[in-house]
Amino acid sequence: MRLEWLLHPLTNYAFLVAGIGLCLWLCFHCQRGLAAAKQRSRSDRDTYDLRIGSLTFEIAKLRQRLQEAEEQVAVACAPAAPKAGMNLTRRSQVLRMHRRGERPEQIAAALQVPNSEVELLLKLHLAELECA
Repeated sequence: MRLEWLLHPLTNYAFLVAGIGLCLWLCFHCQRGLAAAKQRSRSDRDTYDLRIGSLTFEIAKLRQRLQEAEEQVAVACAPAAPKAGMNLTRRSQVLRMHRRGERPEQIAAALQVPNSEVELLLKLHLAELECA
């Protein structure tokens, strides 16, 4: 076999040039791949930013709807103002005014309670006095 051509100096330079060429080709090929990957990454990031923005907007709308619903529930479930019924203070006022000689109609108007409640309270008080 004739392998003397391997020992020739031009063969060594030819292999050296081919190796360097192959290394340069691999380097440029990798750089193109990296550039393409960066471009895909940017486009994916832009897409995700748009999605995040729309989700943020949707969350804000849902929070607003939740707040409105809570306000409606608070208004709908607000406890009614207590009726102007007879409590112990008002009862003592009725009895005190009756002892002064005021009529039941005047007492009811002054304390802003129904006349029937004042008359009932006075009847119960008189019945209690008779039993005692």
